[in-house]
Amino acid sequence: MLCPADRVQAFVDEFRARFAEMYPSLRDNDDYTAIINERQYNRLQGYLEDARAKGGAELVEINPANENMKDGTRKIPLTLVLKTTPDMKVMQDEIFGPILPVISYGSLDEAIHYINDRPRPLALYFFGYDKSHQQHVVDNTHSGGMCINDALMHVAQDDLPFGGIGDSGMGGHYHGKEGFLTFSHHRAIFTKQKFNSGKYVYAPPMAPQRIGWCISCLFADKTRLPAWLGARPRCRMSLQDTPLIRPCRLEQNIPVLHSPGETPCTLATRRSSKPEQNNKRQRSFYNDKPTRYEEFLSVGC
Repeated sequence: MLCPADRVQAFVDEFRARFAEMYPSLRDNDDYTAIINERQYNRLQGYLEDARAKGGAELVEINPANENMKDGTRKIPLTLVLKTTPDMKVMQDEIFGPILPVISYGSLDEAIHYINDRPRPLALYFFGYDKSHQQHVVDNTHSGGMCINDALMHVAQDDLPFGGIGDSGMGGHYHGKEGFLTFSHHRAIFTKQKFNSGKYVYAPPMAPQRIGWCISCLFADKTRLPAWLGARPRCRMSLQDTPLIRPCRLEQNIPVLHSPGETPCTLATRRSSKPEQNNKRQRSFYNDKPTRYEEFLSVGC
């Protein structure tokens, strides 16, 4: 927990008082839970021993009735760890136990820098009623989720998605619509119709012969045609000059007008040495009439 440096002691005193109201005793109190097994109990005790051994840390054990919690129980009094250092295990591992490190800071921006300088948390909890401070933290931090002026009730919102980001988890949320999507599978189905557009990117000899389209009328002057057409357009027409814009289907030595009254474009093609390829007829992109495709060489306007 991050706390303003000038309010750490006030926080400890108030925390101790509120905890004593909720749990006057711990050892025989069924409302105060024990650690689930010996291995986890030893792990948590190891964190406290490590903090003591590193020196400088101040451990504040909150035990309202001053009960013996060392023998015959796996209950651990809630312990605040003050004046921590980054090399302490309690500052490096997820705790999952009644141990709360308290880190002091001088300014809100210093606290934000501390958060952003570490792996992104699963959740971020801000306590304060200043709206500008709330928005400043929202806008300048990253976390899986965020809760303002509460903690436990955050995960209890069944229609609010809850999940991590970065080191705290990616891609999974639960609760509400997002939870339904997390545990659902999106089955993608692609269906190809009779026209096979993929054949125009196949490697030879599977690909059809290149199509000779006069598309220079669709581009401004000095604009190169696509590299696969292999020619520079010399057409001086523009979209404003052309009342009817359409791709021109060109065949051997057949002029095709851009529009009525304009200079025709002609296509020079090289006929294949194989007669069966010259006679091959395929369907046009634009109508059902068969169109002969031959190797495109150049366009002249």
